[in-house]
Amino acid sequence: MQRMFVPRRTHLLFCLSVAALFLWVAQALAQPKAKLRPLRIALPSNTIAATHFYVGRSLGIFESHGFEPQILVLEPRAALAALLTGDLDFYTAIGTTTRAALRNVPVRVIMVGLNRPDHVLVASKEITSVEQLRGKVLGGYTAQATVNTILIELLRKRGVKPDEYKILNVGTARLPALLSGNVPAAVLNGLETAKAVKQG
Repeated sequence: MQRMFVPRRTHLLFCLSVAALFLWVAQALAQPKAKLRPLRIALPSNTIAATHFYVGRSLGIFESHGFEPQILVLEPRAALAALLTGDLDFYTAIGTTTRAALRNVPVRVIMVGLNRPDHVLVASKEITSVEQLRGKVLGGYTAQATVNTILIELLRKRGVKPDEYKILNVGTARLPALLSGNVPAAVLNGLETAKAVKQG
């Protein structure tokens, strides 16, 4: 068996390189992490359209840019008030923000992630046509919210006028209101619709 001889100089260089590497790793681990800036993001409700915020947080994308994301669910009026006082950095409700900007509220839409609303009109099993919603109390979000606008326009397209039904604004509790029978129909987002179908 042949023995390998490593020149003393090469052996010393290798040992110094390994020691330097360990020293560098130890220093990197010992250094305090830079303080992250809080980034407060509000959603009008938990929906599939907001998945990227949660994925970005889980993958550390926000942190890699120096932000600590705080994802909240807020109704439009509370979110707009928080935006104006600086207690909120971003709000993801396009309709609410656009309507506020049109009223000269100092907010702007800076990005749109969908080319159509992520909403469906969902009704209890007893309702088999839109026309049957005449005279009913339907589940809404808040007055002039996008969900309510969608509900009114969907019914109007089917010939059901706004004075032929009432809207009970229950905010993010539209799905529970529908499942409990408090309202016979409501406009739900994609995630809520999937839950409604699953629960019958």
